Order: sequence, then structure tokens, then C-alpha cells
Amino acid sequence: MSEILSQGWLGSIIGIIGIVIGIYLYYSSRIRAKPVYQFQSRKLIGRPKGVLPDEVEIYFNKQLVSNLRLSYIVFWNAGTMSISGSDIVQLDPVRIELEPGSEILKIKISKVSRSVINFDVIKDNIQPHIANISFDYLDPNDGATLEILHTGESINPKVLGTIKGIPKGLTSLGYSNIQAPFPYREIELMITKRVFLKNFMSAFAISLIIVGLLFIAMPFITIPFESEVEKTIFLLLGSIYLLCGLVYFLSRKKRIPKALQIDDL
Repeated sequence: MSEILSQGWLGSIIGIIGIVIGIYLYYSSRIRAKPVYQFQSRKLIGRPKGVLPDEVEIYFNKQLVSNLRLSYIVFWNAGTMSISGSDIVQLDPVRIELEPGSEILKIKISKVSRSVINFDVIKDNIQPHIANISFDYLDPNDGATLEILHTGESINPKVLGTIKGIPKGLTSLGYSNIQAPFPYREIELMITKRVFLKNFMSAFAISLIIVGLLFIAMPFITIPFESEVEKTIFLLLGSIYLLCGLVYFLSRKKRIPKALQIDDL
């Protein structure tokens, strides 16, 4: 045992793992604000076939709507520092923006983390595909889930804008299962594929960690190596596999706060 502990490579491996963990702890403990959002969308009426049958007609303000979508956006502060609403730049306000030609027919707040943050969203009077977001402040994990009834083909509404002190802007975390009631095949298949991919990547990362540990342990447990070069190769490969698996788990994106999930509709 003393011979193993006295090897220089063992200290190097421990040092590398320590550096990776140290970098992760540094980035995860940094005090910063990080406004993020995720979205989900489904077609109610239109072609290809929507959720509702073709015989169903919907009128909005006495006008027939031939293309209709229902989208959800979850917007929250995924950082560790509060965001002040007064820091929103007036020339580039925080807003939901659909593709040009779309129209927001109705938008409402489905869930809000806390009423005290005074979160609000209002349709733009001039540009029908835009809705402006305002709030007094957002502490970590504060935010809201928005429900949007709109026309257009876009399935990826954007949240844009500039906030002082956040040069990287608002971050999209992509399409997500927000646990909204989307009982139709198109979204169900998309969610199934994403869940499968996520589970596959997690299983693959775990496999890398296990293989890495086995490679590191082999020189001392099972395989007699004829030279230090072979032993070094195994130890190096094991360290690489181990680090790759750890990096995957350390870099996984944040989940939607439980308070903003639509699980009671």
C-alpha cells in the first residue's frame, strides 16, 4: 500500500480530479445573476394537423383564426444574485418575441414564484408579435410561467432584452417538458426522444466513470504490466474517461424551479 501511495502518478491523478472539482465549485459558487428561459409549444389549429379537428373553427374578436398555437414559456433567475427590474434597459426591454407575422392573441401568467416580485407581462400595442415583461426584482429561482395563445408557425418563442450587469443577456435553455397538459402525439414523441437522449447520456457518462475507475485500478488488481509505459497508458486513459464522465454531470443545465412547473392543470 505504501508503494502505491508513493507513486508520483497517483498524486497527479488526484490533482487533476481536484482541479476539475475545484473549477466546478468555483463556477457554481460565483455570485451572479442569470436570467434564463425554456419553452414548449403545440399546434391547436392548422396544417399539418393540429390537436383540434378540422371541423372546429375558432374566432378571435369576431375574426376567423386558421392557424393557432399554444405556447408556454418559463422565465426565471437561475443565478445566485438578485436581478432588479430597474436595471432593464429601456431601449431594449425584456420581451417575448415571436416570428414576424405572428400575433399574440392572449397571454397570461399561469404561475409565479412569489406575488411580491410583481411580475407582469403586457402585449405590445404596436407590434402584435411582442409582449413586454416587467418585474420589481427576481431573487434566485424567482420567475413566472407564461401561457401564450398565438398565430404563426414558430415553435421556439424567444425572450430578448438587455439587463444592466448581465452582458451575456438572457439565456435560452431550449425546448423543455414544462409538465403542461400537452396530450398529443407530436409533442409526446419529441419529449420521449429528449428523455431517451438524456437518460442515454447519463448512462453513458456513468459507464465512462466506471470504466475510468477500472482502468485506474487494473494495474494494482488484475493485470501484471511488463513496463511502466503500459501502466501509464492505462492510468492516463482511466483518468480521461473518469474526467469526461464527471464533466458531463457537472455541466448539466439547471432545471425549471418546481414552483414554476405546471403540474396542477
